[in-house]
Amino acid sequence: MVSLWRELFLTAAAPALDAPGAQDVVTRLADLTARVWEHIIAGAGNAPNPPGDADAVLSIDTCHAVWDSYSLPPRQGIPLRRAFVGTLASSAELSGIGPCGRLIDGIVTALTPQAQDHTPSRPRRP
Repeated sequence: MVSLWRELFLTAAAPALDAPGAQDVVTRLADLTARVWEHIIAGAGNAPNPPGDADAVLSIDTCHAVWDSYSLPPRQGIPLRRAFVGTLASSAELSGIGPCGRLIDGIVTALTPQAQDHTPSRPRRP
């Protein structure tokens, strides 16, 4: 699954590759897409050494890669950042850990009669 999210990002980022220096930024962001999936969404992936710093290292690497994307002209940098954020948001949402998915699941659970653990004190009138 990791390679699919990376490939989705690379497909969305393809129009930004015509700027000088874009290939390095795109590659770093694509690699981060895979790392975020492994570490945050799918579970602990390849943690850096020492392992306790995995969150901090991922956060710093992401900050640096996104910051470097601002060195590109806006015509390439803006779509590239949109592709990166969109890919990460989509992977989180479709995995079920995103906030919208949780809200919907909570509403459905609350409104499903089988999920209710109590009986109303008065019968409902039609």
